[in-house]
Amino acid sequence: MLAILHLFVALLFCFKCLILEPLFHQLSKITIIYVFRIFVAHNFLRFSH
Repeated sequence: MLAILHLFVALLFCFKCLILEPLFHQLSKITIIYVFRIFVAHNFLRFSH
């Protein structure tokens, strides 16, 4: 029972490292680019008027 629990925890940890970490990395990168684009567009619109 304890071995199964350890295996489950190990699998969960591997899942987190392999799937969740890159996913969060991608999301943060997308968010930064998106915010930067909005910021640039906002400033561009403000200066063009």
